[in-house]
Amino acid sequence: MCGIVGYIGEAQAAPILLAGLGKLEYRGYDSAGIAVRDEATGKIEIVKEKGRLRALVEKTDGGKAVPGTCGIGHTRWATHGEPSAQNAHPHCTEDRSVVLVHNGIIENYQELKEKLLKSGYTSIFAIWEKASEIEQAYKNVIRNQVDGIITCDYHPEWIQEKIPVVVYGKQYPETDCISIDYSTAFSEAAEYLCSLGHSRFGYIGCHGERYENYAAVMDKYGLADSDYVFDGMGYPENGIKGMQFFLRMEKPPTAIFCHNDSIALSAMAEAQRNGLEIGSDISIIGIDNTLESGFSYPALTTIDTFIGQKAGIMVDLLLERFGAPEKKAVSLTLKSKLIIRKSCGPARERT
Repeated sequence: MCGIVGYIGEAQAAPILLAGLGKLEYRGYDSAGIAVRDEATGKIEIVKEKGRLRALVEKTDGGKAVPGTCGIGHTRWATHGEPSAQNAHPHCTEDRSVVLVHNGIIENYQELKEKLLKSGYTSIFAIWEKASEIEQAYKNVIRNQVDGIITCDYHPEWIQEKIPVVVYGKQYPETDCISIDYSTAFSEAAEYLCSLGHSRFGYIGCHGERYENYAAVMDKYGLADSDYVFDGMGYPENGIKGMQFFLRMEKPPTAIFCHNDSIALSAMAEAQRNGLEIGSDISIIGIDNTLESGFSYPALTTIDTFIGQKAGIMVDLLLERFGAPEKKAVSLTLKSKLIIRKSCGPARERT
């Protein structure tokens, strides 16, 4: 989970960052930190503290002890590494020329890195959030004269450049691909929830492959209802907005599918803030089976998409392509799996 906030403007940054982190503390309460640049000296001061946010507030005198009008802040939910001031964010380079905070982990990053290094390769990451940014990401990749690309999107010029590519999620001719079959797990989840007496289902997330599988299953069981869909990108804040949307209904859904675990965990937190008991008053299912999903309270029922496994397979496919560039393209499909935990229970009507 974790919470991230930033500020640049004319006011003092630290008090604003601390106030923002206060709104996000539900996303992480193991440690917190801020980094603020003092324009008068050009230096960046980083202050971090283990424990709840109030410890950082006291350490910085409510932000007054850290001058500057530009800064970033982070409140951490520890999944890797113990809660400590050292492991808290922000992190920085040795000369503090670059300071960063981040959310999320690549669970098998070290394993993938070592596999690539043993084969004589290093990795470069190009990240985009909008379709309009793909072109720039492509240029950045090509500029680095890479030997191969692993991507969740596709640029036709890669074939013209004769760069080996492995694509996740979509099928392209003459290209190695890997995808996930969601249909079986969605059917299992629907049958499981129906056996618990649920008949009103909601969905929080964006339209795409996951939603299409959800909609197909709802149609199959005669449970489809477009009124019970909150359309939003796969960011955690949409779990909050989606839950608020459903709770305003006279008859809200008794069970909710979420586009990913981050949305599901945020939706759970919002339901709990409204006095609902997860698994009793409302049931929630996520997708991905991230580490955080097993640490939530209650533990999140989710659909496992084998994140680590598919990343490893994609690296293997790319390395194999380096050794056999003329080999016929490979297309693999992994089966998803329902992981039943404690966030789902018998249907109960709200009174």
